[in-house]
Amino acid sequence: MWEKTRFSESNPLSVNIGTTGRTVIQSLNKITNVCWANIPGESFDSNILYTLMCPTGDYCSMVRIRSLTSGSDSRLNTRNNFDFMLGPRAVWTCAWNGYTKQFSVGSEKQSLLIDVRTRKLWELKTGDSDALSQVFSGQGKPCLYSGTRKGQILTHDLRSNSVRPVDCLRMTSSISCLRLLQDDVRLLASDVKGKINLWDIRMKKELVEYKGCKNEYSRIPVHIDETERLVYGVGQDGYVNFWCLNSGKLLRSLPPPVTTDIDTIPAVKYSERWGNKQGNSGLVMGLGDKLFLYSSFTSQSQTV
Repeated sequence: MWEKTRFSESNPLSVNIGTTGRTVIQSLNKITNVCWANIPGESFDSNILYTLMCPTGDYCSMVRIRSLTSGSDSRLNTRNNFDFMLGPRAVWTCAWNGYTKQFSVGSEKQSLLIDVRTRKLWELKTGDSDALSQVFSGQGKPCLYSGTRKGQILTHDLRSNSVRPVDCLRMTSSISCLRLLQDDVRLLASDVKGKINLWDIRMKKELVEYKGCKNEYSRIPVHIDETERLVYGVGQDGYVNFWCLNSGKLLRSLPPPVTTDIDTIPAVKYSERWGNKQGNSGLVMGLGDKLFLYSSFTSQSQTV
């Protein structure tokens, strides 16, 4: 996605969306999660990490890293490909730590930590509960945060030899998404009942609650824009909600452009600088086989 020539100053969002002409991910097994596997210092994200789970039988689940570029210049030292078999277990999510070149996998009753270079695996305890969402800390204190089916947010200190969590925050139901802010102190968490909270990890207390997201049981992601001023996400009703990150005030609810149901919840991404151009702001919504563009979160959509 890149900026294209603007024909109207009244519509600031201006992007081209093109395809590479090749398939990046292809599998007969269910893909349960995908995330970027970027290397600090690279100018753009070029690798993806994703988990695969066989829905039936005794076949192994696995995790893969694949390059989105056609060249072979990745510094992962894996020739752009990395496969790791996880055995016959369910896998729900994954997260990448570019500083240590390690990744985690949320699995049945535990979190898994794998080192890409040595292929060593650690099994981290999660209180006998499935790990449904995960995020690593930044360059400071190396930690892994795991959100579990029991509504716990567990902290594992990766400098420790212990596989037990060192801290625990609690929400009312299964954790569906975790987002860590750049200060490595505030953690955004959502659960499958639509509750969204901003936590102070050090103080172990809830800072802000974001109300208005309709959800009853789905694992739906919540997002933070790159300026860390906005929290936004989609509910089961298909509405895209925008909140002020600091105050929790609901700023806007955008209705879906077409009828939605539980199988067609929109995927959204908001940016204030598409194409790395300041002011080129807008929301991109994927719904079914269509993309809808909003020049701002208060405008009407265009279809591409």
